[in-house]
Amino acid sequence: MLHFHLPYLGNVLRFLNMIGIPFVQRWSRRSSLEKRARGRPARNRLEVERKILQASTQLLFDQGFAKFSIDAVSRSAGVAKKTVYAMAANREELVGKIVASWTEQLQTSGDHRPGEPRPDPGSLRELLSRIFRIALSKEAVALFRLICADTEGRERLAEIYNRNGVERGVLAVANWLREYQADVQSFDGIRSARMILAALVAEPLRRAAIGLETPWNDSDEEVTARVGECVEFYARILFKELGTAP
Repeated sequence: MLHFHLPYLGNVLRFLNMIGIPFVQRWSRRSSLEKRARGRPARNRLEVERKILQASTQLLFDQGFAKFSIDAVSRSAGVAKKTVYAMAANREELVGKIVASWTEQLQTSGDHRPGEPRPDPGSLRELLSRIFRIALSKEAVALFRLICADTEGRERLAEIYNRNGVERGVLAVANWLREYQADVQSFDGIRSARMILAALVAEPLRRAAIGLETPWNDSDEEVTARVGECVEFYARILFKELGTAP
Protein backbone atom coordinates (compact mmCIF):
# COMPACT_ATOMS: atom_id res chain seq x y z
CA MET A 1 0.00 0.00 0.00
CA LEU A 2 2.81 2.36 0.91
CA HIS A 3 4.75 1.53 -2.26
CA PHE A 4 1.62 2.20 -4.28
CA HIS A 5 1.39 5.78 -2.99
CA LEU A 6 5.07 6.74 -3.18
CA PRO A 7 5.00 7.73 -6.87
CA TYR A 8 2.00 9.90 -6.20
CA LEU A 9 3.76 11.46 -3.21
CA GLY A 10 6.78 12.21 -5.39
CA ASN A 11 4.55 13.88 -7.94
CA VAL A 12 2.97 15.97 -5.22
CA LEU A 13 6.36 17.02 -3.87
CA ARG A 14 7.59 17.92 -7.35
CA PHE A 15 4.44 19.93 -7.91
CA LEU A 16 4.88 21.76 -4.59
CA ASN A 17 8.50 22.41 -5.42
CA MET A 18 7.48 23.75 -8.81
CA ILE A 19 4.98 26.23 -7.36
CA GLY A 20 7.06 26.99 -4.28
CA ILE A 21 9.22 29.70 -5.84
CA PRO A 22 6.39 31.82 -7.26
CA PHE A 23 4.50 31.28 -4.01
CA VAL A 24 7.47 32.59 -2.02
CA GLN A 25 7.81 35.50 -4.43
CA ARG A 26 4.15 36.37 -4.06
CA TRP A 27 4.45 36.14 -0.28
CA SER A 28 7.59 38.32 -0.37
CA ARG A 29 5.88 40.95 -2.52
CA ARG A 30 2.85 40.89 -0.23
CA SER A 31 5.07 41.30 2.84
CA SER A 32 6.81 44.26 1.22
CA LEU A 33 3.48 45.88 0.41
CA GLU A 34 2.27 45.26 3.95
CA LYS A 35 5.40 46.94 5.32
CA ARG A 36 4.83 49.95 3.09
CA ALA A 37 1.18 50.03 4.09
CA ARG A 38 2.18 50.01 7.74
CA GLY A 39 4.47 52.97 7.03
CA ARG A 40 1.74 55.11 5.50
CA PRO A 41 -0.33 55.88 8.60
CA ALA A 42 2.55 57.82 10.19
CA ARG A 43 2.84 60.05 7.12
CA ASN A 44 -0.92 60.35 6.82
CA ARG A 45 -1.20 61.24 10.49
CA LEU A 46 1.27 64.11 10.09
CA GLU A 47 -0.59 65.34 7.03
CA VAL A 48 -3.92 65.19 8.87
CA GLU A 49 -2.45 67.03 11.86
CA ARG A 50 -1.10 69.77 9.59
CA LYS A 51 -4.51 70.02 7.95
CA ILE A 52 -6.22 70.31 11.35
CA LEU A 53 -3.75 72.97 12.53
CA GLN A 54 -4.22 75.01 9.37
CA ALA A 55 -8.01 74.84 9.65
CA SER A 56 -7.84 75.64 13.38
CA THR A 57 -5.63 78.67 12.84
CA GLN A 58 -7.86 80.08 10.13
CA LEU A 59 -11.04 79.53 12.16
CA LEU A 60 -9.56 81.05 15.30
CA PHE A 61 -8.51 84.23 13.52
CA ASP A 62 -11.67 84.51 11.39
CA GLN A 63 -14.30 83.77 14.05
CA GLY A 64 -12.57 84.39 17.38
CA PHE A 65 -12.28 82.12 20.38
CA ALA A 66 -15.99 82.30 21.28
CA LYS A 67 -17.00 80.44 18.09
CA PHE A 68 -13.91 78.25 17.98
CA SER A 69 -14.86 74.61 18.63
CA ILE A 70 -13.77 71.06 17.89
CA ASP A 71 -16.93 70.58 15.83
CA ALA A 72 -16.19 73.64 13.68
CA VAL A 73 -12.59 72.53 13.18
CA SER A 74 -13.61 69.02 12.11
CA ARG A 75 -16.02 70.44 9.51
CA SER A 76 -13.49 72.94 8.20
CA ALA A 77 -10.67 70.38 8.03
CA GLY A 78 -12.93 67.71 6.53
CA VAL A 79 -12.11 65.12 9.19
CA ALA A 80 -14.11 63.29 11.83
CA LYS A 81 -14.44 64.87 15.27
CA LYS A 82 -12.78 61.84 16.84
CA THR A 83 -9.72 62.57 14.67
CA VAL A 84 -9.50 66.08 16.11
CA TYR A 85 -10.08 64.77 19.64
CA ALA A 86 -7.24 62.31 19.14
CA MET A 87 -5.01 65.34 18.65
CA ALA A 88 -6.44 67.61 21.36
CA ALA A 89 -8.86 66.97 24.21
CA ASN A 90 -10.52 70.40 23.94
CA ARG A 91 -10.31 73.72 22.11
CA GLU A 92 -7.85 75.20 24.60
CA GLU A 93 -5.43 72.35 23.99
CA LEU A 94 -5.90 72.78 20.25
CA VAL A 95 -4.91 76.45 20.45
CA GLY A 96 -1.90 75.34 22.47
CA LYS A 97 -0.98 72.95 19.65
CA ILE A 98 -1.14 75.85 17.18
CA VAL A 99 1.27 77.98 19.21
CA ALA A 100 3.52 75.03 20.06
CA SER A 101 3.87 74.24 16.35
CA TRP A 102 5.57 77.63 15.95
CA THR A 103 7.95 77.23 18.88
CA GLU A 104 8.84 73.52 18.88
CA GLN A 105 12.12 74.28 17.09
CA LEU A 106 13.32 76.33 20.07
CA GLN A 107 14.08 73.38 22.36
CA THR A 108 17.64 73.36 23.70
CA SER A 109 19.44 70.88 25.92
CA GLY A 110 20.56 73.15 28.75
CA ASP A 111 22.88 70.40 30.00
CA HIS A 112 26.20 72.26 29.82
CA ARG A 113 28.58 71.61 32.72
CA PRO A 114 31.06 74.01 34.31
CA GLY A 115 34.50 73.75 32.75
CA GLU A 116 33.24 72.61 29.34
CA PRO A 117 33.72 74.87 26.29
CA ARG A 118 31.09 77.58 26.08
CA PRO A 119 28.63 77.56 23.16
CA ASP A 120 29.49 79.53 20.06
CA PRO A 121 28.50 83.18 20.71
CA GLY A 122 27.09 83.43 17.20
CA SER A 123 24.50 80.80 18.09
CA LEU A 124 22.83 83.25 20.50
CA ARG A 125 22.23 85.66 17.63
CA GLU A 126 20.83 82.80 15.55
CA LEU A 127 18.52 81.74 18.39
CA LEU A 128 17.27 85.29 18.96
CA SER A 129 16.71 85.74 15.23
CA ARG A 130 14.51 82.61 15.18
CA ILE A 131 12.55 83.85 18.19
CA PHE A 132 12.08 87.26 16.57
CA ARG A 133 10.79 85.65 13.37
CA ILE A 134 8.34 83.48 15.34
CA ALA A 135 7.09 86.16 17.76
CA LEU A 136 6.70 88.74 14.99
CA SER A 137 5.24 86.41 12.36
CA LYS A 138 1.89 87.35 10.85
CA GLU A 139 0.16 84.48 12.71
CA ALA A 140 1.69 85.31 16.10
CA VAL A 141 0.80 88.99 15.76
CA ALA A 142 -2.76 88.01 14.77
CA LEU A 143 -3.04 85.87 17.90
CA PHE A 144 -1.70 88.71 20.05
CA ARG A 145 -4.32 91.04 18.56
CA LEU A 146 -7.02 88.46 19.24
CA ILE A 147 -5.94 88.17 22.88
CA CYS A 148 -6.18 91.94 23.26
CA ALA A 149 -9.59 92.14 21.59
CA ASP A 150 -11.36 88.97 22.80
CA THR A 151 -12.73 89.92 26.21
CA GLU A 152 -14.46 86.56 26.72
CA GLY A 153 -11.48 84.30 26.12
CA ARG A 154 -8.64 86.69 26.92
CA GLU A 155 -7.42 85.04 30.11
CA ARG A 156 -7.41 81.53 28.66
CA LEU A 157 -5.83 82.62 25.39
CA ALA A 158 -3.18 84.66 27.19
CA GLU A 159 -2.25 81.70 29.38
CA ILE A 160 -2.01 79.39 26.36
CA TYR A 161 0.04 81.94 24.40
CA ASN A 162 2.38 82.49 27.33
CA ARG A 163 2.90 78.80 28.16
CA ASN A 164 3.37 77.51 24.62
CA GLY A 165 4.99 80.58 23.09
CA VAL A 166 6.61 83.14 25.38
CA GLU A 167 7.89 80.71 27.99
CA ARG A 168 9.42 78.39 25.41
CA GLY A 169 11.39 81.29 24.03
CA VAL A 170 12.46 82.35 27.52
CA LEU A 171 13.56 78.81 28.38
CA ALA A 172 15.54 78.43 25.15
CA VAL A 173 17.45 81.68 25.76
CA ALA A 174 17.89 80.93 29.48
CA ASN A 175 19.39 77.52 28.68
CA TRP A 176 21.82 79.12 26.25
CA LEU A 177 22.82 81.74 28.82
CA ARG A 178 23.29 79.10 31.52
CA GLU A 179 25.59 77.15 29.25
CA TYR A 180 27.59 80.27 28.47
CA GLN A 181 27.69 81.39 32.10
CA ALA A 182 28.03 77.92 33.61
CA ASP A 183 30.98 78.99 35.77
CA VAL A 184 29.00 81.81 37.41
CA GLN A 185 27.13 80.23 40.33
CA SER A 186 24.67 83.07 40.99
CA PHE A 187 23.68 83.66 37.37
CA ASP A 188 19.88 83.93 36.88
CA GLY A 189 19.26 82.70 33.34
CA ILE A 190 15.47 83.07 33.36
CA ARG A 191 15.54 86.68 34.55
CA SER A 192 18.24 87.60 32.04
CA ALA A 193 16.38 85.86 29.20
CA ARG A 194 13.20 87.80 30.00
CA MET A 195 15.09 91.11 29.86
CA ILE A 196 16.67 90.29 26.51
CA LEU A 197 13.42 89.13 24.91
CA ALA A 198 11.48 92.09 26.29
CA ALA A 199 13.94 94.45 24.61
CA LEU A 200 13.99 92.47 21.37
CA VAL A 201 10.30 91.63 20.92
CA ALA A 202 7.98 93.73 23.11
CA GLU A 203 8.14 97.09 21.32
CA PRO A 204 8.04 95.69 17.74
CA LEU A 205 5.12 93.45 18.78
CA ARG A 206 3.21 96.40 20.24
CA ARG A 207 3.76 98.45 17.08
CA ALA A 208 2.77 95.52 14.89
CA ALA A 209 -0.38 94.88 16.94
CA ILE A 210 -1.63 98.43 16.36
CA GLY A 211 -0.67 98.39 12.70
CA LEU A 212 2.39 100.65 12.73
CA GLU A 213 4.84 97.96 11.57
CA THR A 214 4.83 94.73 9.59
CA PRO A 215 7.88 92.99 11.09
CA TRP A 216 7.12 89.70 9.31
CA ASN A 217 8.25 91.50 6.15
CA ASP A 218 11.61 92.52 7.63
CA SER A 219 14.61 91.36 5.62
CA ASP A 220 17.23 89.08 7.12
CA GLU A 221 19.60 92.06 7.26
CA GLU A 222 17.08 94.10 9.28
CA VAL A 223 16.49 91.26 11.74
CA THR A 224 20.23 90.64 12.09
CA ALA A 225 20.83 94.32 12.81
CA ARG A 226 18.05 94.45 15.41
CA VAL A 227 19.30 91.30 17.14
CA GLY A 228 22.88 92.56 17.06
CA GLU A 229 21.94 95.83 18.75
CA CYS A 230 20.07 93.95 21.48
CA VAL A 231 22.93 91.52 22.15
CA GLU A 232 25.57 94.24 22.19
CA PHE A 233 23.58 96.31 24.67
CA TYR A 234 22.95 93.46 27.12
CA ALA A 235 26.42 92.00 26.70
CA ARG A 236 27.83 94.93 28.67
CA ILE A 237 25.58 94.01 31.59
CA LEU A 238 25.21 90.23 31.49
CA PHE A 239 28.71 89.14 30.55
CA LYS A 240 30.96 91.63 32.32
CA GLU A 241 31.92 88.98 34.90
CA LEU A 242 33.59 86.90 32.22
CA GLY A 243 35.08 89.71 30.17
CA THR A 244 33.91 87.96 26.99
CA ALA A 245 30.60 88.89 25.41
CA PRO A 246 28.79 87.02 22.65
